[in-house]
Amino acid sequence: MQPLHHLTDELLTAFAAGLIDEPLELLVRTHLSLCSVCRHKARDLFTVGGGLLDVEEPVELSPALRNEVLTALDGTVSAPCRKAVSTGDVPAPLVPFIGEDFSNVRWRTFGSVGEIRLLPEANGYVTRLLKIRPGAGVPDHTHEGMEATVVIRGAFSDCTGRYGPGDVAMVDGELDHSPIAEAGEPCICLAVTDAPLRLTGRIGRFLNPFVRL
Repeated sequence: MQPLHHLTDELLTAFAAGLIDEPLELLVRTHLSLCSVCRHKARDLFTVGGGLLDVEEPVELSPALRNEVLTALDGTVSAPCRKAVSTGDVPAPLVPFIGEDFSNVRWRTFGSVGEIRLLPEANGYVTRLLKIRPGAGVPDHTHEGMEATVVIRGAFSDCTGRYGPGDVAMVDGELDHSPIAEAGEPCICLAVTDAPLRLTGRIGRFLNPFVRL
């Protein structure tokens, strides 16, 4: 079944142009590994970009910049809009971080939610892999900035709808919500934030000075 909630055109275009930071690029690549609709869109955007390069006048690179570009290209691990393949249950873009099997992940558990943090060197972002127990919820909260989430396994629902495998949820400080995982299996998702969450429940608001999520 195809995802129902996709990447925004703005985010997908920025990805194709190479204008997003590493945490959001990881989230986009993870979604593309699960969604053929957005993979086709990304392929079209790269095709358009390539066509524009064909009509531009070439500019000679300095030796230093040429070496820098070649080094960056050597570090490219996969085509940007091809379906990434993994032999396990972990999407291929996440395999370098956690391996190919979720059962081997050593989660840090806080109540009903487990997490591990990825890309700790990415300034201005927190990148989390989350595992929410079936039927459990994340406490009421809002956001001091942006949060982008892609569901990998299971599903969750909040006041904006239901999100299953491959679905993307984009929220900001205008939304106050409490995502609840569906019964049956844990909900595993990748979440990227550029500012802390702020708890809003009756008890949570008193914990904000002590908890920075």
